[in-house]
Amino acid sequence: GAEALELMRAAARQGHPFELAILDMMMPEMDGIMLARAIKQDPALAATPLILLSSYLFTREDHRAMDETLFAAVLSKPTRQSYLFNTLVRVLQEMRSVAAEKQQPQRTESATVTDQSDSSDAPSTTPRSTGRGHLLLAEDNPVNQKVALYHLERLGYTCDVVSDGKQAVEAALRGGYDAILMDVHMPVMDGFEATAQIREREAEQGRHTPIIAMTANALRGERERCLEAGMDDYIAKPFKKDELKTVLERWIQKAEA
Repeated sequence: GAEALELMRAAARQGHPFELAILDMMMPEMDGIMLARAIKQDPALAATPLILLSSYLFTREDHRAMDETLFAAVLSKPTRQSYLFNTLVRVLQEMRSVAAEKQQPQRTESATVTDQSDSSDAPSTTPRSTGRGHLLLAEDNPVNQKVALYHLERLGYTCDVVSDGKQAVEAALRGGYDAILMDVHMPVMDGFEATAQIREREAEQGRHTPIIAMTANALRGERERCLEAGMDDYIAKPFKKDELKTVLERWIQKAEA
């Protein structure tokens, strides 16, 4: 812990602070929580997001308390590579999203996300307009929702948002979407099962809505798995606006044709 503090302070003095720190729970002299408190008490380091790794099985209440006060995430060891990757992406996206908001204080959001504690199955919506198209975004992570909506708004799309696969199926079957952006890992029902149910019902109705998979698992064979599940294309998170633009134009133009 003492060595970590020394390295972090030296980097901050040089103007190149660490973007993120991963702390082990059990360390000699200064454990992960003690180290986190020392970091948060130092004004030069306090903004650095922290992730805790621990073999101790914390309760949900423990996780919530630590998340709110010290850590951006708490992971149990051993942790899977894909889960660690997803967590790193989420934490860094959230940090950069907050930084972008601070740089643009006058900006108003026309695309909003409803509180995820709302039990309603109805998707949150953005105002429909005569833009490039109307999309369904199925994504359970509020930060990822915000990032996607930010890009979609600037590309000229309007969008409805749902936070699990079951809601995605219900919204898709109501129709009216030019394409669906489908996260593959969601609660209640994942993106693969949601796509299978949508395709089954669409086959009965004689229509086909383009479904574009979104996943943070940039692994070999992931694209093929998505296509085999009935999705039309694949985009890896975190994606850039130009990548999103290209894939959407490709499939929305095909649907119009």
